[in-house]
Amino acid sequence: MQYCKKCLVASAALAVCLSPLSQAETTIAPGHELVTRTVHFADLDLGDALAVQTLYGRIESAAGEVCVPVSSGAPDSLMIAHRCKRQAIARAVSVVNSAQLTAFHVATTGRAQHLQVR
Repeated sequence: MQYCKKCLVASAALAVCLSPLSQAETTIAPGHELVTRTVHFADLDLGDALAVQTLYGRIESAAGEVCVPVSSGAPDSLMIAHRCKRQAIARAVSVVNSAQLTAFHVATTGRAQHLQVR
């Protein structure tokens, strides 16, 4: 799989939970579409702390756009959307492959699982 080093796609593959029925990490429920958002960061120098914060904010925003609660009436909908967003952000941080962004993510969330800087 090829991706632009200076742009990132936050997708429903990253943001998995489009339905309360989609419990598996990479399952999209029948009848639901894959939703993607591209996060550009060619304008950012990831060696700069403020630029890292800016990119993280962009990633959070994109994840929030693709990880929306399916139904306000579904009891698990908010929890699933929150998990989706958390996983989408972690995967996006991993894809960017920046030690500075990874460190910012860990400091922000206290979570280091599933993050590997290559």
